[in-house]
Amino acid sequence: MGGMMMGMSAIMWIGTALALIVAVVVVVGVARARRTILGRQPRMVEPPSAALAELDARYARGEMTSEDYLERRSDLAYSAKMNTDRNHR
Repeated sequence: MGGMMMGMSAIMWIGTALALIVAVVVVVGVARARRTILGRQPRMVEPPSAALAELDARYARGEMTSEDYLERRSDLAYSAKMNTDRNHR
């Protein structure tokens, strides 16, 4: 009887191992298919706006203080966030 139980145990281990291998293959296949279908696009990062570029240039030329620069930059970021939120509704 001991030999028969060992045989069943080995079959169960082999079956479990095969099930795990199949699961890994399926997960990898789905991930690759998803990447292929959606393309390898990075997450969307908005390019700097023209207003932000101009603000950066003015600060670089020394036309404004750092406090003024940071305040206006914050205002632009808030404005951009509000526009983005409005567009997603």
